[in-house]
Amino acid sequence: MAELNTYGTALGEVNIRRGIFQGDSLSPLLFVIAIIPLTRMLRHDTGYQLGDSHSKINRLLFMDDLKLYGRNDREVESLVHTVRIFTEDTGMQFGIKKCATIELQCSKVKHTEGIVLPNAQVVHEVEEDGYKYLSVLETDQIKRDEMKDTVKTEYVRWVRRVLQSKLNGGNTIGAINTWAVSLVRYTAGIINWRKDELEAMDRLGK
Repeated sequence: MAELNTYGTALGEVNIRRGIFQGDSLSPLLFVIAIIPLTRMLRHDTGYQLGDSHSKINRLLFMDDLKLYGRNDREVESLVHTVRIFTEDTGMQFGIKKCATIELQCSKVKHTEGIVLPNAQVVHEVEEDGYKYLSVLETDQIKRDEMKDTVKTEYVRWVRRVLQSKLNGGNTIGAINTWAVSLVRYTAGIINWRKDELEAMDRLGK
């Protein structure tokens, strides 16, 4: 039970049964703290070795978006089962519909039957059109051309929606920067945009 206050005035009590509040500024920090035990559980001698160093990588984790790496099927299945056990013990849900597996041999995709969990659920292999991790489309590598097409379409859509509004000049520029330009900026460190591509996209939005 928690007491909700604003500027020193008590508004009432809130019965927090499970989870964290969506949009609350403290919630991301609380979520990260709750996930720390999982990151420690995944710290074992699996994954890919980085160059000539002894460091290995077996996961990428940002909030609740998790990607697992293994040198073979056995390692990947072990990591998946570790995550499953953690989510069940903490009352979290294993988002099976958002999960997929991909196996690469000599940089080529090898078709598999996925990973079968103890409750008979199956983590299927990635579909041919790829998957998204942090909104970036990829399979064995980032699908840059497809990402460019998607960003262009969304950029033009948002610019035209803003221009159809009745905002004044300053607010119009601010809205375009917030809703449209931010889409391109997000991919700037991932996709190599050429100057002529950006100029052509800018003309399309007008």
